[in-house]
Amino acid sequence: MPEPSVTDQSAEVDPITPTRRRIRRSFLISVAVGLVGAALVASGILAYINERNDRQHLSYVGTAGQGARLELTVRVQRVDVAGEEMVLSVLPSPRGALATDEATGELTQNVRLYTPSLAQNSVTLEKGTIPALQQINVPLSDGTPTDYPFDRYFADIVWAASTDDGSPIPVAMDFENRDPFFSIHPRSAVAATQGILLETQIGRSRGTFILAWFMMAAMWAMSLAVLGGASVMVRRRMGLVWPGMAWMAATVFALVGLRNAAPGSPPIGSVIDYAAFFWAEAVTVASVAWAAVAGVHVEHHRDDPRVSV
Repeated sequence: MPEPSVTDQSAEVDPITPTRRRIRRSFLISVAVGLVGAALVASGILAYINERNDRQHLSYVGTAGQGARLELTVRVQRVDVAGEEMVLSVLPSPRGALATDEATGELTQNVRLYTPSLAQNSVTLEKGTIPALQQINVPLSDGTPTDYPFDRYFADIVWAASTDDGSPIPVAMDFENRDPFFSIHPRSAVAATQGILLETQIGRSRGTFILAWFMMAAMWAMSLAVLGGASVMVRRRMGLVWPGMAWMAATVFALVGLRNAAPGSPPIGSVIDYAAFFWAEAVTVASVAWAAVAGVHVEHHRDDPRVSV
């Protein structure tokens, strides 16, 4: 009686299965990478919108009313850390009985506007004219530029106005920051008949802060990469590998260019230097010298049969 044949199950295995698995795995990885990238881009855009709204936030100081008053539209053009001042553009607008017509903004009497500037403590606005845009420099206080990117500053913005006979005129202010490198946050505001006061705190913007941290991490990563490449060349006794030596030497100058590209042009000796730049340069230069000395030694003895390299 014939014995039943045994079917070879291994022959029934689909030979394309491993290929399909690789394709499926690659597809899933691509989808995961795409989703992570989309999430990062979306979170970055949301962070930008949040910072933009925070930077362009309007602060109103003073008391609105129908009487004679002077309204100031104040915009921060830039914060000059080196000059220790904040540059403001100021547009005075008369309101109520102080203006012949609020639409045109022509003054009905002479007005003296007292400013927070040390160089220009007052501005005269003449009767019968439309006040022109003024540039006022406000001094900064309590800040150290070398604390970059953690430096903080303070500025007090004080305004007052009076007529020719010294009678005070109520003042109100719309305040907005237009400097993309700094965030300016009001700390307190005081409005009185004699004038108004806005105390502000100034710090680096979120984008500047993030970029400064990224640059410090990049400096360390570049220097450690050079150190790793040098250690491989030395341990394997590869001699003078010119492409590798060129890459390591170029990194020395690339670090200088990266440091000089820091937003806000921080002075030498800032936190970013002591935390990253100085050390990264030292590690990179030492790695290049180490690889060069070891490579020269190998090249000198490579063809010498008496010396084992």
